Amino acid sequence: MTDTDAPRGSAPAPALSSARSDQRGPVDLSAIPTAARERWSELVRDIEAARDAYYNAIDAESPLSDADYDLLYRELEGLEAAHPLLARAGSPTRSVGGRAVTDFAPAPHHERMYSLQDVFSLDEVQEWAERMVAETGVGDDELAMTAEVKIDGPGRSP
Repeated sequence: MTDTDAPRGSAPAPALSSARSDQRGPVDLSAIPTAARERWSELVRDIEAARDAYYNAIDAESPLSDADYDLLYRELEGLEAAHPLLARAGSPTRSVGGRAVTDFAPAPHHERMYSLQDVFSLDEVQEWAERMVAETGVGDDELAMTAEVKIDGPGRSP
C-alpha cells in the first residue's frame, strides 16, 4: 500500500514497519503475518477517512453506512486482539473521532454515566448489563439505566 492509496482528502494510514518504536522501546512486528499488518493499515485508513468525512466535512456525510463502519471497526478490534502489537496509540480503537464542540455551556449530569457502548444484539445487551452490575455493585433489578436506539440516515456513521 502506498500513500496514494488513501482516499482523497484523508491522511494515509499509519505505516507499520517491522521494527517500530513505542514508549517502551523497539517493537518487532515481523512475527505478525504480512496480511494482518496490511489489513490493519487498510482498516485504519478507511475508518479514519469515514471519521474525517463525518466529523470534519461541511456536509458531515460519511462514505460508509453505520453498519459498514461498525463492521470495519469490529474487524480492526479483532485484528488487534489477535495481534496486540498492532494496538497502537494512533489506532481508531484507541482514539475518539472528531473534536470537542465548545459552543455549549457545560451541563452537569445528575447521575454518573457508566457507559456509552454500542451493542448489536440482545446477548451483547445482557453482557453489558452484567458488566454494569459488576462495576456498580447494584443488582440488575435495581440498576437505573436507559438505552437509545441510534437512528441515522443512509451514509451516516461514526
